[in-house]
This record gives sequence, C-alpha cells and structure tokens, in this order.
Amino acid sequence: MMDLPDKSSCTGCFACSVACSVHAIKDECDEWGFHYPRIDKELCLKCGACTKVCPVLNKESSDGILGCYAAQHKDLEVMSKSASGAVFPAIAEKVLERHGVVYGCEMSLPDCKVRHIRVTHISDVSRLQGSKYVQSDLNGIFKEAIVDLSRGVDVLFSGTPCQCAGLRKCVPVRYQSKLLLVEIVCHGVMSPQLFEAYKNDLTRRASSPIKEVLFRDKQSYPGRSSFVVRFEDSTKDICVRSYSDPYGRLFQSRLALRNSCYRCPARGKDSCADLTIGDYWGIKKWHPELAEKGAISVVIVHTQKGEAAFFDARLSRWKSDYSLAIKDNPSICKDTSRNEAQYSMFVRCIRNMPFVEAVARTLDGPRSIRLIRRIVGNARRLLKI
Repeated sequence: MMDLPDKSSCTGCFACSVACSVHAIKDECDEWGFHYPRIDKELCLKCGACTKVCPVLNKESSDGILGCYAAQHKDLEVMSKSASGAVFPAIAEKVLERHGVVYGCEMSLPDCKVRHIRVTHISDVSRLQGSKYVQSDLNGIFKEAIVDLSRGVDVLFSGTPCQCAGLRKCVPVRYQSKLLLVEIVCHGVMSPQLFEAYKNDLTRRASSPIKEVLFRDKQSYPGRSSFVVRFEDSTKDICVRSYSDPYGRLFQSRLALRNSCYRCPARGKDSCADLTIGDYWGIKKWHPELAEKGAISVVIVHTQKGEAAFFDARLSRWKSDYSLAIKDNPSICKDTSRNEAQYSMFVRCIRNMPFVEAVARTLDGPRSIRLIRRIVGNARRLLKI
C-alpha cells in the first residue's frame, strides 16, 4: 500500500486524489469536520502517483525572496472591499484582461459556505475578496485549473500556502509557465463544521436565519475592521470589532486549527508560490511615511513570474524589507502553537454545549467568574467617571 501523510501533517489539499487515475482516493471527515484522503485498498494499483504529488512528502520551495514591498490598489472603491490593500484584485484584473481565468475563495450566499470558484469576469473578482477564517472546499478545482492550463489559458490561483503547494505539484511541468500562484499569509484554518456550529448557535439565539458573515468588514465602521453577521431580521444584526466575536476569538486563540497548521509544510522558506500577500502589520512603525495611506498590503516576491505580474498590476508600491515585514506578522514564516490545556477544555465544552457558550467557557472560565469580571470592569469604569 501507498502511505499518505497521517492526520497530524496532511493539509487536505487532495492533490493525491487528482493524481489517482482509478479514483482510489476517498474523502473522509474527522470529528471536527476536516477532510482527509483515504486509500481504497481494493482499487489501489500501488503505482505511487498519489505520493509523488503530495506536497507534504515532496516539499518544494520557490526561488527564495526576490523582493518585499508595501502595496495598495490605486482604486479606493476596490480597496474598500478588501481586507487589506487589495493587491489580489489588481493582479487578477491583468490576468482577466489577457482572457485568463482566476481561481479564489468565496463565501457563497445565502448558505455562507466557503469554497473555491472559477472566475472569468472582472465584475466577479469582488466575490473572492475579504478574509474567510474557514478551510475552503477545493472539490474539483485543481482538475478545472489543469484543464484550463492544458488549453493554453493563463491561470491565477489564490489560496493558502498548502493549497498553492498542492496545485503546483499536480500541474505538469509543461503547463506551469501559465500558472501564477498567489498565496495569502495564513494564520491557520478552522473547520467548516465548527463554522456551521457557530452559525447554528447564532441562528438559534436570534431566531432568524443568517444571510451573510463578514470576518473583516471595512465599511460598517470606517477606520476599523469589524466582524459582521447579517440576519434576515436585520434588527438582530451583529457588528463588533474583528476578533471580539466568539468565532473570531476562537480563531485568534489558535485552539481549533487543522493539525497541519501547527507545523505548516508550505509557509516561509518552504513556500512554492510566486507571490505572498497579506496585511502589512506594523506599517506605521516601519514606514511612517505611509501612515496616512490607509490599508496597506505586504507583497513578498518569490519568482520572476511573480515579479512581472506584480509590477504589471495597477498598484502603488513602495520598497520594503522582508526582515521588517515579518516582525509584526510572524505567520509569514513561523508556525503557530496552541495551549494544550485550553484545547482539552475546548474539546470537552464543544461536545456538551452550544458554540458560543463553549468558547466563553474555554477562554473566559465559568459563568460565575465571567460575571465577577464584568462587575469589576463596570465598577472601574464608573470610578473613572
């Protein structure tokens, strides 16, 4: 039998499934809702095609770092729909002008499912903008991208580092000149099942179905990013600071990420993307001259192909330094970790109580302790008055 990575290191890219000619790779879900490949022993030919394309078993890196930049889209309206400086839509625009195609992650409405889709019109690129703190569904996407490439079409694929690594391993070398890989700075991914538990809990509390979830909305409160949940009954809408919502807090705690996220096989020096993009945290500190520019993205150029695409895009760009970019954004190159005691508590809580209560109990302690903290906090505010 062929041996694929175990659950501690498998990223769920399913490159192995794409490579299998007899469909011997089956999809299995663990208790958290993360998907893993399983080899059907009855169908397996033992040809090794699956292990040859696995990005965990066959690590591949880019050409290194050719440059690091701060960048921002020149159109403020486009920027308003993006979590940071809207570099991705600027690059996508140029690919589409050449009659290419763009693959990226959307949250579909009204079911709020996170999945990768194929886009051929600039008007649809906005569907791919914004943060989604859920592992996206890649079902069929790699095969679609390979078909496009085989037809000589330019393909831009945006995703997490492990997704980019998986696609690159799947694509035959003869087609790779047409493939542009743009990875996001990834802090890890949560499971679709936990996201469903969160939505179900909110729906129950509000007695109204959810219409939309925005993890980092820049339009509700200018000057800050907000976590927004919109219900069919708009009087129940939620709008709070990003990461102060229970789902955002759990994501920030790093307690419930996919196992492979704690030792990512594809970030930093192991990146195989052409470009890495994300928020330029600390920009005011390292580039005070850009402090009044609004949201700024960091762009790390790994290949000459990526460099050409970056400089062809409609962007304002400023030369920076990789050593500065990683100071306040260590996820560019470093793995995260979790508090194992808190993780064990979360496992117990989420199995026995609704999502919101499970997060509060895990991160804040029992309800009595939370009540005391709230009383003390209110008293301090009153005393200051």
